[in-house]
Amino acid sequence: MSETLHVLQLLKGLDIGGASGGSDKYGFELSLALKKAGVHVAVGCFNQFGTATEQDNLAKLKAAGIPNIILEEGSTFSKLHSLDLQNFCRDNQIDIVHSHFPVGNLAGSHLRAQNAVKAVVRTAHISKEWGDGVIAWVCRQVFSGFLYPLLTDQVVGVSQAITDQLNHTLGGRLSHHKAITIYNGIPERWFTQGSAPLQKELHLIGAAGLLIERKGFDHLIRAMPAILTEYSDARLMILGEGPQHAVLEALIAELHLEQKVKLLGNQSDLPNWLSRMDIFVLPSWVEGLPTVLLESMACQTPVIATDIPGTRELVLDGQTGWLVQPGSVEQISEAVKRAFSQREAYVCIQAQAYAWAQNFTIERAVQQYLALYQQLVKG
Repeated sequence: MSETLHVLQLLKGLDIGGASGGSDKYGFELSLALKKAGVHVAVGCFNQFGTATEQDNLAKLKAAGIPNIILEEGSTFSKLHSLDLQNFCRDNQIDIVHSHFPVGNLAGSHLRAQNAVKAVVRTAHISKEWGDGVIAWVCRQVFSGFLYPLLTDQVVGVSQAITDQLNHTLGGRLSHHKAITIYNGIPERWFTQGSAPLQKELHLIGAAGLLIERKGFDHLIRAMPAILTEYSDARLMILGEGPQHAVLEALIAELHLEQKVKLLGNQSDLPNWLSRMDIFVLPSWVEGLPTVLLESMACQTPVIATDIPGTRELVLDGQTGWLVQPGSVEQISEAVKRAFSQREAYVCIQAQAYAWAQNFTIERAVQQYLALYQQLVKG
């Protein structure tokens, strides 16, 4: 039955780890997994960045036999009404548009109105869509909270916290189809390294993500002096790129941590880096369902994360990791020192997290999305 499905995954872009974030990474991985499951999948991108990462991901799509389209020029409004995108959908006999970002939901709705597709699925990857500021708040109320539940055929939250939030909006209450939860996941290949603990670099602290304010990397950096008072050999490596790079570099210099804290930019071999780390810290203010935590667990690197919606569905405090209050430099430093000193608890959490993370694979998500796609096509 899955072989009859033609699905377009609609993303912001393919500069994953650079200008494109976790939602694009997940949509890209989902596309590859759907292809393996027999779906005729295609990928549409709203932005072109011209980076090496983007070119590498385009090459992976080509190698997998996945057609793609990038809307290279024009305003956001013109892209929403793109004739090229309509023709691409018709040429590839697309049944369902699956959008992974807010503006893409409008494009999907327009494609359905033009009879270019049969149905629109929207996945909400974060509770605070559209960003910060007054305009973003208005967009969340008008689009995320009212129009999208009524304009799309199914809304999906990547965590139960997001799904509950969506169903409590005005649009969610008025919609005939309630939002459902399909957890994000990572490819099963992350677990093929085996269950034996890997050799770690003692007291190497790691972090990864877009260098943006809501990721809270400044608090992690500020926690380093207190960690160094007890563990003078501790080091912090932050993987990723983003607009806060210069701000974080200045903070590192201000605290005289140049020899202890490094911003390494985007790294292609993420499993290797995560496997080397002794502990992984995610100090975010807002997350959806951060798959980097699952990736760390799969690499048998215990995690410390902020106690926020979504994250706490992955990190069970004291069982699959440790939770700290967002913005608390003191709690971050104390949690890191506790992880370093209590090695028996460390090993226990390492094993429990590795087993727990295997409940969140992209292959499992594919089966849930396949059932949803088939239901919408039949309907």
